[in-house]
Amino acid sequence: MPRTKKNPPSSDDEILDLIDAFKYFDKTTTALNQAYRRLEAKIDVLRAELEEKNRLLTGSVAEATRVKNFLSEILENMSSGVVVIDGKGKIIVFNKMAGEITGYNPEDALGQHYHKVFGESEKPEHSLLNTLMTEKAVYKRERMVQIPAGTTKPIVFSTSVVLDEREELLGAVEIFEDLTEIRKLQEEVRRNQTLVELGEMAANIAHEIRNPLGGIGGFATLLARDLEGDDVKQKLVRRIIEGINELHKLTSDVLMYTRKMESNFRMAEVKGVIQDTISLIDVEVDSLEITVEYKHPVEDIKVSIDVDLFKRMLLNLLKNSIQAMPDGGELKVDLSWQMLQNQMTLTVKDTGVGIENEVQDKVFNPFFTTNTKGTGLGLAMVRRVVELHGGRVGVFSEAGKGAEFIIKLPILR
Repeated sequence: MPRTKKNPPSSDDEILDLIDAFKYFDKTTTALNQAYRRLEAKIDVLRAELEEKNRLLTGSVAEATRVKNFLSEILENMSSGVVVIDGKGKIIVFNKMAGEITGYNPEDALGQHYHKVFGESEKPEHSLLNTLMTEKAVYKRERMVQIPAGTTKPIVFSTSVVLDEREELLGAVEIFEDLTEIRKLQEEVRRNQTLVELGEMAANIAHEIRNPLGGIGGFATLLARDLEGDDVKQKLVRRIIEGINELHKLTSDVLMYTRKMESNFRMAEVKGVIQDTISLIDVEVDSLEITVEYKHPVEDIKVSIDVDLFKRMLLNLLKNSIQAMPDGGELKVDLSWQMLQNQMTLTVKDTGVGIENEVQDKVFNPFFTTNTKGTGLGLAMVRRVVELHGGRVGVFSEAGKGAEFIIKLPILR
């Protein structure tokens, strides 16, 4: 079969094909442009939404950071110790007060096992680890904790578990407070109550023996008169009279200490009051070869004191120092002002035998004395007068190196 022979396209046909192709390209380009603009508009919307979400997220992060810092500041400035452990008993939170109470640096405590910092509790149920294991909270219990110095410290504590939003266990938290000062106050109250009862008993005894002592003293005086010329017996009678006088002084001191102390406060120039009191021991210190040095500010100010009680208190301190220097020595009295603190400081320092460390906290107790001839009421009276003036008294001493008594009193009451 013969083939059909095609005629080559004419130039007009080529032009028409080109026009059609151009129209199709133009149409496609227009469609692509429209699609691009729609895509671009969509991208703009998405970009705006993303920017808004970023803004909200940034705000949320900033707020979360602010809240975290705020809570952290609260935690660090709490007056109670706070410790949090994870599920393995490792410490993950240890605030500043926890460090002050336990003596551990918070940075050193973090990551340590709870027992390493707090030690083993005598009662397992008092351990935070017990709360972690049993999920049972503990409220206001007391126990002792070890501190790096090798001693223990009393605390009151409460514990609870830490749960996540799904009520799953994350760890446990303990809040605790130092009871050391409270224990000291309780012991002070107990001791003072004992001393009050002892003082009342001593006052009753002193009152009962005072009259018989007077009679014995009178008879001893008559006996001494009848034995004139018998030196041996006179010497024995004098010892009896000396013993009676010592007992009489003791009973007088006891009655004075236990009697309600009446006060008469007035503004007085304390520098001169101290000088007048020191002059009362001039003869005694000269005979014992004790030098006395009194330092004070150039200016004098008036202080609210009971002058008579103040003199008696200072005289007791001076006599206490004199008794500690039977072979002579130096006695220094120093007065200074702390006007910003509304306070005066008076120190009495000697070079005597000193006070053993283990008894220094007892020297102000009634009837406690290391002097065989003392009544044990001189320093007790000192503390009583100082406290009546709203002040405090303390002692610093080493055996064989003298003692320094420091009194701090308010200038104005």
